[in-house]
Parts: sequence; C-alpha cells; structure tokens
Amino acid sequence: MNGMEFAQRYNDIELKEIAKDISNSIVIRTYINGSSSDNRRATTKTEKELIQNIAYGAMLAYRFRKTDLDGILDMAEFTLKQFIPEANAYDTIYIPLRKVTETW
Repeated sequence: MNGMEFAQRYNDIELKEIAKDISNSIVIRTYINGSSSDNRRATTKTEKELIQNIAYGAMLAYRFRKTDLDGILDMAEFTLKQFIPEANAYDTIYIPLRKVTETW
C-alpha cells in the first residue's frame, strides 16, 4: 500500500492503537562469547511509551509524505536504537511498521 492508500485507510485514533500494539514487546539483543542472542519480552512502561511514540511518528510521516517508506522506517529503527541501545530495533520496530504499511 502506498502512502496515499495508507492515509485513506487509517485515522489518527487507529494509528495510535496500532502504535500501542507495536509497543507491547521489545527484542533485546545480548552477546555471549561473540554470539548474539535475541529475546522478545514485554516492554517496561518507559520502553512502551518510547516505542509507541516512535511508531506513531513514523506512521504519521508516511501518511503525510506518502513516499520514501524505506527512509521513514530506517529513521524509526535508528531513533529507537539511540534511546534503547540493547534493543534489536529492526525486529522491534522496523518489521512491525513494514507489516502495517504493506499488509494491514
């Protein structure tokens, strides 16, 4: 779905609900002896709020820019990584947002 279709399909309230759903879990990456391990868990209150705001902002950006989805998703991933360095931001926010903009 392109940005125009996305804008027509979801209103602000729906975007906030989608962002809330995305923010329910986080993937934490740990390293043991040089090998990485990813574990999904429920978010803390602070993590949930942060992820929700980043996801909502990214969806608004796509709604209003209607182009450059990859750049918007990359920025959401980068932003999350700045605030929660131990997060696997790709699995936590990039993939869920990609699914929202393409399949929901």
